[in-house]
Amino acid sequence: MEMIRKFVFLRARQDVTRDAFVETVKGSYAKLLTSSDTFWKYSDRLVLSISLPAQPGVAVDPMWDAIIETWEKPRKNPLVTYHDEDDYRTTVKAAEDEFADSEHTMRFLAKEHIVIGGDRTGVKTLSMPRRRSGLTPIEFSEHYAAHGELVKQNPAFVQYARRYVQHHGIADSVSRPVEFIPYDGISEFWFDTLADARAAWGDPLYMAQLRVDEKNFVGNPPSARLIVEEFEFTKG
Repeated sequence: MEMIRKFVFLRARQDVTRDAFVETVKGSYAKLLTSSDTFWKYSDRLVLSISLPAQPGVAVDPMWDAIIETWEKPRKNPLVTYHDEDDYRTTVKAAEDEFADSEHTMRFLAKEHIVIGGDRTGVKTLSMPRRRSGLTPIEFSEHYAAHGELVKQNPAFVQYARRYVQHHGIADSVSRPVEFIPYDGISEFWFDTLADARAAWGDPLYMAQLRVDEKNFVGNPPSARLIVEEFEFTKG
């Protein structure tokens, strides 16, 4: 069965320091989620990805401070999620508003497609492409999947990438800030080291093959790429 993931993008409130934001997300906020039976009714797995500073040749300064990632349980209507429950609206949302800028929170569901199935260890990056003008969501997804096959055959990524997973956005699931152009997918890469990530994206074959192909389906604003550190949480 096709795995559906949910991604929630959070930005710290202006009056909350980064250290306080991270401490709260990993501490009391994660505890609220993991102790909720209602949350686990919808979710099989919870990962919090904390954005790290920019690295030349790999990632820019992050516009998001954390991404909440859940592996969704199969259900008849996947568009109904934990965010539709009173448990979230009355308890978790209030806690969220204490540290996150609610006007700049975004979330959407995506279908997982594992392209390179290595371990989830090392350096994790997330790239968020938007579809090119004129493409439908279905056309974008088809181009995106074909691009994944090119990545799998590209010598630079064969050599350096430990894992590569595409997440194809489900258009009807998007909740976004006003005037924000939503992402249509998320590319998740894992590398052994930061040097390997830099080598993959700096390789001439990446520029000659993959960057050229991206122009067939990726539009503007261009894909943002983040380095993140992930923390997994279990029930209880």
